[in-house]
Amino acid sequence: MTRPDVHATTGALTVPDLLAIRAAENPDEVALLADGHDPLTFGDWLHRARRAAAGLATRGVRHGDRIGLVFDGSDWTEYAVAYCASQLAGAVAVPLSAGRPTEELRRILLQCDAVGFLHSPRVSPPADTPGWTARSSDLQAVGKQTEALPTPAVRSDDLAQILYTSGTTGRPKGVGASHANLTAGFAARPALRPLAHSRHAVHAFPIGGNAAQAMLLNALMARPTVVPMATFDAQRWCELVAALGAGSAFLVPAMAIDLLRCPALATADLSSIRLLGSTAAPLPAAVAGALAAALPQATVVNYYTSTESAPAQTTMVFDPRRPSAVGRPARTGDILIRDEDGAPAGPGRTGTVWLRSAAAPRHYLDDPAATAAVFADGWVRMGDVGFLDADGYLHLVDRESDVIVTGGHKVSSLHVEDVLHAHPQVDEAAAVAVAHPVLGATVGAVVSSRSGIDTDQLRIYLSARLARHEVPTHLVVVDALPRNDAGKVVKRELADVLRPRRAAVPTAAATVTEQRLAAIWRGVLSAANVDVAADFFALGGDSLQAAQIASIAERTWPVAVTVDDVLARPTVRDLAAWLDRQPGAVPAPLAAVTVAEPSALQRVWLAERAADPPRSVVPIHLALRIDQDLDQATLDRCLALLTARHDALHAPIAAAPPQRAVHTERRTARTVPEAVEQAVGFVTTPATEAVRALTVDVGTEQHVLVLSIDHLRCDGWSAGILLRELGLLYSALRAGRDSPLRPVAATAAEAVSWARQQWPLHRGFWQELLEQPVADPSPLPGQALSPGAYEGASHLFTVAPQLVAELRAVAHARRSTLMRVMLAAWAAALRCRTGSVELAFMTPVTGRVRPEWEQTVGCLIQQPVIRVPMDDDPAPGDLLDRVHRQVGGATEHQFYPLHEFTDRVPHPAYFFYEPWARPAHLPGLASTQLELPPETGLRWTLPPGHTDLAPPRLRLVERSGDLIQAHMVYNRHALTHHAVHALAQEFLQTCQRFARPGAVAVPPVLASTGYRSRPHH
Repeated sequence: MTRPDVHATTGALTVPDLLAIRAAENPDEVALLADGHDPLTFGDWLHRARRAAAGLATRGVRHGDRIGLVFDGSDWTEYAVAYCASQLAGAVAVPLSAGRPTEELRRILLQCDAVGFLHSPRVSPPADTPGWTARSSDLQAVGKQTEALPTPAVRSDDLAQILYTSGTTGRPKGVGASHANLTAGFAARPALRPLAHSRHAVHAFPIGGNAAQAMLLNALMARPTVVPMATFDAQRWCELVAALGAGSAFLVPAMAIDLLRCPALATADLSSIRLLGSTAAPLPAAVAGALAAALPQATVVNYYTSTESAPAQTTMVFDPRRPSAVGRPARTGDILIRDEDGAPAGPGRTGTVWLRSAAAPRHYLDDPAATAAVFADGWVRMGDVGFLDADGYLHLVDRESDVIVTGGHKVSSLHVEDVLHAHPQVDEAAAVAVAHPVLGATVGAVVSSRSGIDTDQLRIYLSARLARHEVPTHLVVVDALPRNDAGKVVKRELADVLRPRRAAVPTAAATVTEQRLAAIWRGVLSAANVDVAADFFALGGDSLQAAQIASIAERTWPVAVTVDDVLARPTVRDLAAWLDRQPGAVPAPLAAVTVAEPSALQRVWLAERAADPPRSVVPIHLALRIDQDLDQATLDRCLALLTARHDALHAPIAAAPPQRAVHTERRTARTVPEAVEQAVGFVTTPATEAVRALTVDVGTEQHVLVLSIDHLRCDGWSAGILLRELGLLYSALRAGRDSPLRPVAATAAEAVSWARQQWPLHRGFWQELLEQPVADPSPLPGQALSPGAYEGASHLFTVAPQLVAELRAVAHARRSTLMRVMLAAWAAALRCRTGSVELAFMTPVTGRVRPEWEQTVGCLIQQPVIRVPMDDDPAPGDLLDRVHRQVGGATEHQFYPLHEFTDRVPHPAYFFYEPWARPAHLPGLASTQLELPPETGLRWTLPPGHTDLAPPRLRLVERSGDLIQAHMVYNRHALTHHAVHALAQEFLQTCQRFARPGAVAVPPVLASTGYRSRPHH
């Protein structure tokens, strides 16, 4: 047998060339050892493929014809022969799994214009199959008589195969690949063949999928004999690996989950495995970690690719520091994240994932429009949403089609599934969207559990680890998830499983206290009915709602009720029994509410406006991109109606100059960035109106809408209320309908009045805490102390998801919150950089401790001071305990006359923490948030000789997938960007120290703070 005359460079080989090369080198070497079958040597493979190719020629097969290959997993040997025979005959192989539905097989064969259909004895051709049908073995028998029949020459740029996608989210698409694509990177005479550490490589991938094709090509070019299993069975897999001493094995995540549940994993000798690869879907972090622990001698590798992008891929050796990462490409620059405008996104920014390889690209069969949408200049759109971390590792957020949009939130189904897989009793999990008449969709989850699992307990587990909008509203336990033959979950089949069922009859209230308390729960949780035996978190409750329940209960029964009391007795029945045992717990009517003067925070800001020189308060502002026609007249009418609807937007404020209610204007711009520049100028222009709106037209169906509202009348929480109401009102009026908005439950004047009534109750706490003024902080290195002016600048960075997850685990173990852990780390970083003996932080809380205030627009936020002594340079655990107590006390006493104590905190460190923030949008309109610079509007003159010792303002915003976006805003006249960047790095390093095991020891029980907490933090 002679060696074929081929070049040893990428793109010059064909698949038959690979087979001929191996057969010439060593015809007796075993290429394929199908489980339970005789070995297939390279010489025999080539000989049988040539006979079958000659048999195809007798069928009239010509160059470029498409041939369907339908084989089940027990016929790998015959399939391998038929695949190469098709290409030797100049035809295009169309591999198809025998597990596909019969009608789908027939539709695919028609769609690809197959001239014939090759199959194994175990497969029956579908009815009305186009063209001829034949068994591979019969063709070889025919070809034996005509082996000398010439076959067409095959070129590397010829179409070699058409693979059909799995169709888990839609109809399967045919993906064409040339020989040059399939053989890219393969050399005719490699110095070292891939997987050279192995004599055998075991897999159980079904014929017809991209993973199976990769294994078939490995059989042609890699070192080990490839051993395909007919079907995956964990017990048989362990036996086979042990018997062969296999050095390499490949799985999909579903197989890995089955393997971890198999007793043979602990008893079989699997020490030969050096490489354990996973492909087809992201390997859940909990599963990858368990595999690494069970097979410590093996390197666990996650492969990320697709039918469309191969051979482009990323690989990731499991790293517990980056459990969610799926790796980096072999070549720098072959991965790209694009934002919604198609522009490259920076590190930490989420967008669509694109991969690139040097190989000839693939394409969709006979679908130029779909091809143009996915394939572009060598790049392939992966259909996934993800981001790159600072080191270039890819982290997947979700499939584009699987992202769940619920009430404006975008929820990653992968993130929900990862948290579910981390539960010790969950075997498999899938999260999907469930239709909702108001929110559009909510999260549904289907799990399987062999050991049995209580769904209420699982909800409690999820509530502690997921944002409220991420917690599944529908949770179903099944025996097994529906999967296709490639092991992928068929999510479209989960809809029937998750259809809402009629709830069981809830446990009714048995006492007067239970009745009153159940009514409070119904109001706070917006529930039509409440089971008095149901757990608070299982019903979707969170810490803010627990604070509201505590506040109402304390007013209804004149006894002290704390958040801890609610959480320690998480059912109506338990809390009612506890209330009945308290002395003097007799229900009392709610106190009357009267109109009041400005709040404490409003008083502080009014004083700043009256100072010399005056300092303006930056308005609440945001910008939205709207990608549809916008009716300015209807928008103006809506803004006028909303201003009249909320008293905070139009009522006079004592000691403040009168304001006109609403101002709107419209401009034009050539591009969205130019419109954003106009937005910044609009927000920073002094105004005499309470509510201002600017519409910038970029095109007939592309606009930028800017809202700017006086901060004396509005806070960040209010902005979310106004956006929701503006979207609903605009959609209704545009369609000629009446306003869908219900009357407001409480006015801002009522809320401010109630808050002022609390001042006498809490003034003593602050007098004691701030009896001695807070010591001035030491300056940062190089800080200019008398800059003359404040001009804002910002430094943006991210806290990586893995680090956030570790810090969240620390918070959970300490029975604290992630916000408090981050604040402690920030305090430690400032201590390290400045040496300050104590620090005072100001961090806003919503102030909305009563449920009727949740939809109240106004400046209701409170700014408690968190005083943290640092003179003893506390260890991380001690510092966290200190911060935990201080935050608890300050939040509990948040309603206090702030204006009376501002001179005792001359240089506070502002710390802003936004849990689970989501981009702003207008319901009913195609809208997305445009980020304005964080320093927008922060510019003013300082008093002569003013000493500016304040550190940068730190704002942390939680995003999906445990990513935190961080902004440091600072005075560019006082600090250099280099100094701020160094402080940011110090903060990240401090977070890493806090996350180290043992750095923050876990006490048996965290000591009580002694405060009746109302935490927003």
